[in-house]
Amino acid sequence: MDGDKVAGLVIAAIANQTGSNAADLKLDQELVNDLGLDSIDAVELLVILERQAGVILEIDNQVENLVTIGDVVAWLIAEVPSVLA
Repeated sequence: MDGDKVAGLVIAAIANQTGSNAADLKLDQELVNDLGLDSIDAVELLVILERQAGVILEIDNQVENLVTIGDVVAWLIAEVPSVLA
C-alpha cells in the first residue's frame, strides 16, 4: 500500500467517523479546528485505523501531536511500515 492509499484509508475513516464527504477532506485540515474532533474522537480514530491496519499502535502520547489529517497519515506510515507493504 503506498502513501496515497494510506491517505485514502485515513480519509475514509475520518469521513465515516465525522459524517463528512471523503472528497471534501484535505490533508491540511485540522482534526479539532476544522473537523470538530475532540481527544476521545481522535483516539477512536486511531483504534479504527489499528483495526484496518491489523496492528496494535502505541497511541498513548501520540494524539496531542496529530493536528492535521496529514499528520495522522505521516504518523501511521512511520509507525506501521507494514501498511505500505
